[in-house]
Amino acid sequence: MHLPTIIGTFVLGSFVSAHFQLMYPKSLGFDEDVEPMAPCGGKDVVFGDNDTSVSVSGFPVALLTEHPQGTFTYRGTLDKQAPFNWTNLLAVTEMGLGNFCFPSIKVPANWTGSSGLIQIIGDLPDGNLFQCAAVKFVSGPVTTVDSNTCKNDTSISATPATPENGTSTTPTTSGSTTSSTASSTPSSAANSLANGAFVAGLGAAMVMFVGL
Repeated sequence: MHLPTIIGTFVLGSFVSAHFQLMYPKSLGFDEDVEPMAPCGGKDVVFGDNDTSVSVSGFPVALLTEHPQGTFTYRGTLDKQAPFNWTNLLAVTEMGLGNFCFPSIKVPANWTGSSGLIQIIGDLPDGNLFQCAAVKFVSGPVTTVDSNTCKNDTSISATPATPENGTSTTPTTSGSTTSSTASSTPSSAANSLANGAFVAGLGAAMVMFVGL
């Protein structure tokens, strides 16, 4: 096999096997073998006293991505079991490998005092991948974390995208079907990027909230 072919095969294989991880809020878990399983990457939806508390006024969501490009849809729900009624919060097309953090995502104010799920769907070259966090929604100012938790590598940039509206996925390990629906009305679910886009670094990125 010629060297260019070997290199090409290695690069293609790396992209196909690449995944993403939810770093903050704390993920329900990560297993690359079952990450394609909705709604939470093959992990059980469980809630506990140690779930991350996040403000309805806004909170960061930090990812570690191994794909050079992908579209990420951020959704939330107060439902504790399927079928989940998801609310679309934000969608971005992200470019670059490494740490990617959106600094402040807002949810409806009437979620205050409830436990719920944050779901991230990665629409990536090898299909849809899923990660979730069980959280407690609280009142107060925007939740902030240290710069090591929410950071953006210099190669990262992002632009607004169309969210995933409702998915119906058949888990790979059983014959059952998990269905979900999503609301995407601007009055109940919109977060958008100020000035229409993220820029590399994202340190100065601001968030404009619409109708929440």
